[in-house]
Amino acid sequence: MANWKLTPTHIGGNVFGITPEWTSGGGCYRVKRFSTQFPFFGYGGEEVSDAVIQLLRWSSKMPPAKDMSVLLNLDGRLVHLFSAQPFVVEFFRRLWLRHPLSDQFHYVDVERLAKYEFHPAQSMTEQMAITQMFVSASEELAARVRASSGNAALKVFKLCKKNRKATGGLDAVIEPNSLVNLSLWKMREFLKTELPLITVTRIENYSIDELSHTKKSARSESLIKIKSMNKERSKLHLTSEDAEFLADTKKVVDAEREVKFSLGKILQRTVGHEHEFAIYSYGAYCLLEVSSIDTDQVSYFPMRDLHSAKKMTRLVQSSGSPLDKYLCFKISVEIDLRESASVAVANDAMLDFFNDHWAGTSMSFCSYSSSAPLVDGVDALLMVERVCFSSHQAGVRSNAGSSLFA
Repeated sequence: MANWKLTPTHIGGNVFGITPEWTSGGGCYRVKRFSTQFPFFGYGGEEVSDAVIQLLRWSSKMPPAKDMSVLLNLDGRLVHLFSAQPFVVEFFRRLWLRHPLSDQFHYVDVERLAKYEFHPAQSMTEQMAITQMFVSASEELAARVRASSGNAALKVFKLCKKNRKATGGLDAVIEPNSLVNLSLWKMREFLKTELPLITVTRIENYSIDELSHTKKSARSESLIKIKSMNKERSKLHLTSEDAEFLADTKKVVDAEREVKFSLGKILQRTVGHEHEFAIYSYGAYCLLEVSSIDTDQVSYFPMRDLHSAKKMTRLVQSSGSPLDKYLCFKISVEIDLRESASVAVANDAMLDFFNDHWAGTSMSFCSYSSSAPLVDGVDALLMVERVCFSSHQAGVRSNAGSSLFA
């Protein structure tokens, strides 16, 4: 049985996200149902976050065949947010009920899910875009609307708590069809196209001369179209605003391509009683390497600047508590594939400083703590390189986007 816990994490604005934290063990099917789940986004005080955690725990103990999935329409593509029992989905729906964002949610039960084209978030940049959508949505809600929607959601929790051990239990609290019918009519465009069982191919008989003539005609028509397009393109005059936008875009692309994350020159080297410290320039960031003198343990802490790397060094040197936690990184490499690695040993004070340092960036989304090292993980330095590169890309694009509206 795996050791795991659900913890609310402040993301930005009024929003918190709930992501499972793994500690050890391989897990059973109930825990694994959380492993591919995008964080549950909500807002409100401790009462709301505690209710979400309790509902997710109850949900994880029920048959997955009765789960429902929450999908988000992201720029014309369905993205899978999370799956849970109908009462969890209804709690989520009521939280965001009075915001235009609610029109982009779709609720589908397991039986119908295979009929639609959907994917989890495919990249860290996309995950950050979804996170920002929820943050912006929470900031746009008036305090009165947040309070009323929060109260509506909490009614679901009270209803579940009251009827949990009654006849029928939690299965009878929310009728799944009431949720499914909200969105099925809006999802026709996402239906998978079914190929016909029999495909009829018509074969035409051409003589050599006819075929040659057909090819020449097609080629001539294509050349005429290309010449016409080039002529129209030559008439196009960019406004100064368009030219500035294109120039900024080129700068962003160049900035992403130029920065390479690898160990650069040593900025500082320190030898303590138990550890040896080396701070390297690392692409757009710094990398603190902590080597244990007595063992072969090596830890890597990517930091934004030299000052923060020095502060982390002091935290390790003055540590009064043992380094009994592992800082781990995870990253999505394909649609259904994630890779993880243990990159450092730390204690609570060091982890708190690291999390505060990277709060609000994609780095914080990739990092988590574990009480045991990962088995068969990716090489630590390679994972640090990939996470830093993705974090830098997301930061560059975010800054470029904000500068256009400054």
